[in-house]
Amino acid sequence: VEMMGGRIQVQSQFGKGATFSFTVCLKKAISLPTSDLMPDESCRNNKILVIDDNSVCRMALVQMLESMTFRVTQASSIDKGQAACEKVWKTKDCDLVLLDGEIPGACDVKVLEALKHNLNGSPLLLIMVPSCTKETFFQKIGTSEFNAFMTKPVTPFLLLDAMMKAFGKQGLSTLYPDQEKKPLPDIESIRGGRLLVAEDNDLNQQVIRDILEHSGFAVEIAENGRMVLEMLKKNDYDGILMDINMPEMDGYTTTRRIRQLYGNRDLPIIALTANTVPEDRKKALAAGMDDQVGKPIHIHTLLAVLCKWVRCNQRDRLARQPTKIKPPY
Repeated sequence: VEMMGGRIQVQSQFGKGATFSFTVCLKKAISLPTSDLMPDESCRNNKILVIDDNSVCRMALVQMLESMTFRVTQASSIDKGQAACEKVWKTKDCDLVLLDGEIPGACDVKVLEALKHNLNGSPLLLIMVPSCTKETFFQKIGTSEFNAFMTKPVTPFLLLDAMMKAFGKQGLSTLYPDQEKKPLPDIESIRGGRLLVAEDNDLNQQVIRDILEHSGFAVEIAENGRMVLEMLKKNDYDGILMDINMPEMDGYTTTRRIRQLYGNRDLPIIALTANTVPEDRKKALAAGMDDQVGKPIHIHTLLAVLCKWVRCNQRDRLARQPTKIKPPY
């Protein structure tokens, strides 16, 4: 908190407990009032079925939907969707189905027709991954089975906007055009690039790995600076994402050591840090890093920085590019 220019305080009273508080100066977020992130009155308390085989992503959707007054049940596969509705609502229909675009059966017209039939014609909202565009997906399956679609990562604004369109209502993007999601940077020229992520926190490792692999990169993880140096002896990488605060050897020391050993060859090193004030950026550049990405990670920012710095060998890149990109977390 103090590194961000704020103050943290504690007030403690024996036998009663303690109160912790902090102040920090932040930019004002451009957001909508909570009341605007509510569905049309005619859609409130509608029954929503979420089908996604990723439990983390599924629960995130459930929490967003319930905060918008929807009644929600969930299933891990298309086959289990009808049973989930019958178990919770004692009926085999619902008002809307949210279907992950990478789940088995999502590209099978017959499977989707059977799903809609079993759920008495419930409308379908497809949630696709960022690497799969509307055009390429619908080349496989057509558009007739879906009432609306959206891409991940999912935000409450985008989710409600797509749902209102699926219900035949006015979308939020019509009311608030400035809030529409910006397209992800075009990373086709570096997709398949080999990246080394230096990060000691297990959760951060998983988040960064999922974002990068989901975007088509080959990813390896190092838990500290010493491990980074060992891995560089054995492998070539197209870029390094370097956490600043790591045990044994921090990001600054590791970067200086890399530049001493290998010079300033075409190996971009991007700092990963929650400390994004100008002084910290200068410190990162002075250590030999090329750029930095703030935490928590924003996908647009991360991909834009990678596009700026990463250069891949075309043959090696194509050889490493995955044929099927995994769904996000």
